[in-house]
Order: sequence, then C-alpha cells, then structure tokens
Amino acid sequence: MTSAKTIAIVVIPLIMLSLSTVSTMQPARATGMNLYAAYQNFNQCVGANSNTGIQYLYSNAGPSGKTWVVWVSIGLNGGDNVQYVEWSFNLADPGSGNNFVGWTGASTYQWVNQGLSQYGSMSASFAGGLDLGMIIDNHDGVSQCFYVQITAWYY
Repeated sequence: MTSAKTIAIVVIPLIMLSLSTVSTMQPARATGMNLYAAYQNFNQCVGANSNTGIQYLYSNAGPSGKTWVVWVSIGLNGGDNVQYVEWSFNLADPGSGNNFVGWTGASTYQWVNQGLSQYGSMSASFAGGLDLGMIIDNHDGVSQCFYVQITAWYY
C-alpha cells in the first residue's frame, strides 16, 4: 500500500509545477481586423456569348505585407430571369510578381437565377497590396448585367 508520504512527495511538486506554469503564462493577443471595404457594389454588364476578360476591382489596394480576407457575392442585376454563366474572382499579389494567391468562383457554367446570390471567400498573405480580379463568362444567348458585392478586411 502506498503511504501518504510517498503520495505527498509526488503530488506536491506536480501542483507547484502546475501553479508556476499558470502564473507565468502571458495573456493572449487578439488580432484586430481592419475593414477596407464594406459591401462595396459593382455593376458589370456582359454581352451574349462573351466574357469580361479579367477586370480588376482593386489594384495594389491597401497596405502591403498584410493578410487579406475577401468575401464576394454575385447575382443578376435586372434583365433575364436566369443566366448560364461561369465566374471567378482572383487574388494576386503585386509584391511578389502578381502571383495568384487566392481564387473563388464557379468552376463550371451554372444557372444563376434572378434574386439569388452566389457567394465565396478567399484569404491569403501578401507581400504587396491587394489585387482583386474578376472574370464573368456569359454563355447565354442574351446579354446580362450582374451585381458584384465585395467586403474586404486585412490584419
């Protein structure tokens, strides 16, 4: 049978070690998110059976050397009730030779209905500012306008 003295020899140093560790812990630091753009709206019209090519919504925007979080939304803006489109948003870092560092979108053509939005988000660290490019490929026989909404933060 284990004696109380043996238990005390093992348990008391463990308690002291635990208390000394807790007392030397530093408080955690919170990372503040800086809002760059809140629900910024764009309108992009695309002809029948054509595309926009890459359109830069932001070019070398904001401070350099930050991590960016970008939320995008796209939907029909008037016109047809449904459209057959492919769309993508790309993040590029001008501080590292315009390398693509983020992407979101519909990788295949999709039907987009009036009144419904499609969403995506991206996050990446940048050496330079933020480049945000957009491509909309309208595979429908009718031209169409699209609304795009962007919210961007950095830290």
